[in-house]
Amino acid sequence: LPAMPAPLTALIGLRSRLADDLLAYLDALVMELSELPAYFPAHLRGAGAAAGFDAIRQVVQVIEDRQAFADWRKAEARTAEQERAAGRDCTPRAYLPSRLRPEQAGADDPRADRQGAAERLPPPPVPWDEATAARFRQAVILADPGFGKTWLLKHEAIRLARLAAGQLRAQSHGVEALVVPIFVRLSQLAHSDDALEAALIRLVLARVPAAHRSAAGDAALSAYLAAQLKNGRCAVLIDAWDEVAPAVLGQQGAVQAGPGSRQRLGERLRAFAARFLGPLRLTSRLVGYGGPVLPEAHELELVAFTPAQIEAFAGVWFADDERRQALLTLLREQSTLHGLARIPLMLTLLCRTFEREGTLPERRVDLYETCLRGLLRDWLWLDKEAVVGKDPELGGSYLQALLELLAGTAHALHSAGREQFTGEQLGEAIGGVLKSLHNGDELFGRTPSGLIEELQDKGVLVRMGDGKPEDGADPDYLFLHRTFQEYLTARALARQANAKRKRYARIVRDLADRQWWLPDWREVIVLLAGMLDDPLPLLQALAAPNGDDIARSRLALAGLALGEVVGERFTGNAALCRVRDDITTAAIDWWREQRRNGTGELAGYVARSLPTLARRKGRYDG
Repeated sequence: LPAMPAPLTALIGLRSRLADDLLAYLDALVMELSELPAYFPAHLRGAGAAAGFDAIRQVVQVIEDRQAFADWRKAEARTAEQERAAGRDCTPRAYLPSRLRPEQAGADDPRADRQGAAERLPPPPVPWDEATAARFRQAVILADPGFGKTWLLKHEAIRLARLAAGQLRAQSHGVEALVVPIFVRLSQLAHSDDALEAALIRLVLARVPAAHRSAAGDAALSAYLAAQLKNGRCAVLIDAWDEVAPAVLGQQGAVQAGPGSRQRLGERLRAFAARFLGPLRLTSRLVGYGGPVLPEAHELELVAFTPAQIEAFAGVWFADDERRQALLTLLREQSTLHGLARIPLMLTLLCRTFEREGTLPERRVDLYETCLRGLLRDWLWLDKEAVVGKDPELGGSYLQALLELLAGTAHALHSAGREQFTGEQLGEAIGGVLKSLHNGDELFGRTPSGLIEELQDKGVLVRMGDGKPEDGADPDYLFLHRTFQEYLTARALARQANAKRKRYARIVRDLADRQWWLPDWREVIVLLAGMLDDPLPLLQALAAPNGDDIARSRLALAGLALGEVVGERFTGNAALCRVRDDITTAAIDWWREQRRNGTGELAGYVARSLPTLARRKGRYDG
């Protein structure tokens, strides 16, 4: 046979190299996104061991009434996030538009007139699967922390990467017919100010293993990706809109929207969305979303786990049916734990705790303490079969000091209003606590940056940004979940109050008087009650009617705080029982009065404390 022309041979070789590089990228993407966090047990972090989690379909609710959603977000998003994070309120939807759901429109509901009722009912929540993904070309996926926004996006990227890699290996599709997934955190796009297409191509090239990189290969892959993006043959999955800080006001009051600001990224994102024909996904917390980022996109709310999803998750985690059923029974019997279990991240930690302890604490303060000790030491021992003495740094004194360091750091950051913080801010907070601890530098034997790396490796801190020291970027961090920062802040406050006996009552009363009305401090105060040597002064200050608001929010805090006080403390303690009963009577009286007056919305916050008062056996009017 005659030899093929040299240009044709070169073309075939170039396309073969392109296919190899593309396959290397897809495999690297699957490997990177499939890696489970350190707090998952070793037997689930192995290759393919956690595949069962892929079968658990998260559920989304289409937000059809954008104005109702925007109004709710401005007024209630922060409070609702805190209620759900505490396990007290995991309603299927974060906001309630005027239209009724089928399960809400019963025969006895006076609002459920039959004429035109079907047109007013919004569609039910739907599982996020291939069919749902195909319905929405552009979608903004909203949820609270820990509800699995990143998990959903990673699952979508892994599914598409495996599909494309399979087609490529089987040679059933040409490279132009593939749909190439591109997964990025929005903070990665803040490093430049060019068009998103160029930034996305750079990030794809960075994921190709070094052994496959060459100047010619990079050029061919870049040209291929540019064509795929232009033709809508990529799926662009962008995580964490809320992690990018908004622009600050300049000296003259003008907004200085620099290249890395949320405003400038929003402009670039909208320009890209207007010309991009393929699937585009963006995730964000409800708090910090700020309004329609992509005008043409559907807004979807990721809702809490259902009982069926909780059972499925526990089934993947525990191969032993007896242990799985024991956990599910505990979750059903303890209402607060059941609420926490509907948050995927908290369910993970509940499963891990039950795996180690064989039970679950009733109080949240005990649960958070157990989880932190597990992350810092106990779960590591469980995986590595380590014993006390093998590693002195994991011993009891070091662990206790590390918890005190974390508590002081969390308190400093929380007091400064920082839920997300730069590495510099975190290092300064840790450095300040190290100076205050006795022999802190000698005990830890490392710099703040070394401690940050350790806490990140153990899963207590989560790194949000992707900046590297050499490019001058300062990555952002946050605690694994907001509730851990609140718990640690309360721990630091309790340590201060318990150590200052003469000023004890004044410290806790000042906290109740000055901070109770600030949303960011309410959960801290509730958790604080569970760690004080004597919670009575705090409960009395919260229950006092003088200074409360029109909805009796401080009274509600008193009721919720009672749930964190150890139940045995009420035995034989007449003063504590009396304040519990006074709070119960005041809460029920307020709730009944508002219901009679037709102002039931004012009793909403107090109503959430009634189950806690029941668990603490509060008496009404004696």
